[in-house]
Amino acid sequence: MTAILEVLLYSLGLSVVLALLYKVLINPVEAKKAKSEVESYKTRIKEARKAGNMEEVNKLTMESLKVQQKSFSLTTKPMMLSFLLFFVFWAVIGSMYGGFCVQVDPEVPGDCSQTTNGGPFTLVSEHTMEFIENEEGNLVVIDGTEYKNGDFIELDGTHYQVFTVEAFSLFTMFSAPADNKVDFSLLLGRTPFNTPFIGNYVNWISFYILVTFPASMLFRKLFGAYPY
Repeated sequence: MTAILEVLLYSLGLSVVLALLYKVLINPVEAKKAKSEVESYKTRIKEARKAGNMEEVNKLTMESLKVQQKSFSLTTKPMMLSFLLFFVFWAVIGSMYGGFCVQVDPEVPGDCSQTTNGGPFTLVSEHTMEFIENEEGNLVVIDGTEYKNGDFIELDGTHYQVFTVEAFSLFTMFSAPADNKVDFSLLLGRTPFNTPFIGNYVNWISFYILVTFPASMLFRKLFGAYPY
């Protein structure tokens, strides 16, 4: 099974679990009633403000806040559990499909699985790498070809994006490259066209987002979970 299919199945599985979670923990009748009451108060407050009745506006606003608090309390528990499941998923899938890093100087402590000092590192086969620091941004020479930060590379039939400097990126999120290492972000596949904010390749994060948003709405609607 390919990596992109595995991430697809994991993402759909999480969407199903979250939909069932909302189905079990939220009473849709109460939730819809609270939402309807909030909308009703908004209309009444607008009409009272238009009529210049500020006393009525203040009264309705206080009542509306109580209803909103009740509505929020209905969704708090499933929301907290959803966040917990999401962060567990994020950590596990990120460790499986995030890629790898190569430590440039073996004398400096690091957490990379690969280490080189101008010498080779090994995936399926052996690859040479030279790290070059300069004022315009660090470069890395892999198997005789020069790559700058953000470039794409194919190693042993798998595509990666190379990160040679410390920078925030959608591909690395909060695991941005630090000093003394080069990050290789695993790319799951190529998009049929250049997609805004994503580009020509998807990694597990961008693919998860593309799958989960429509899947979550679909499963919530199928299971009758609130909100959908």
